[in-house]
Amino acid sequence: MDRNARARRIVEYPKSAQYSDVQVPPLWHQWLRYTRDEPPTMEEQVAEKRRREQIKVLAAQADARWEAKARIGEEIDVQARTVTESEGRRALLEGLNEAQKTEEPRGEEITVNEVVKADPWKQADMAKQGPQQWQPAAWSPSPRGKH
Repeated sequence: MDRNARARRIVEYPKSAQYSDVQVPPLWHQWLRYTRDEPPTMEEQVAEKRRREQIKVLAAQADARWEAKARIGEEIDVQARTVTESEGRRALLEGLNEAQKTEEPRGEEITVNEVVKADPWKQADMAKQGPQQWQPAAWSPSPRGKH
């Protein structure tokens, strides 16, 4: 036998066990793959089990905190969206009023309903209602000029 050859480390388990049912703990896996020289001691295995249980508890606490932040974030998002929609509509109306003041009268009036129809926030709300309510417009590129 070659001096540099290593002895194979093999896991022996009952023949009735399925391969998918066999779970080798990380410490033993390290020993089997020669990433550690000595097999794990009983104290190391107990400490590893405690560490894993503590990680599960901490992960559950972190998930609970994350869920609480998500709910708070959704409430803030809804409030911000409401404020943004009202500011957007007000700015659109003010812009139309300014345009009407500076332009010559065209003989036709722009109504508030037309403003709401042109409101992108309103279109986004319609998109949330479902595909049967709103369909996107076809894209038609502008003709390209010669260079």
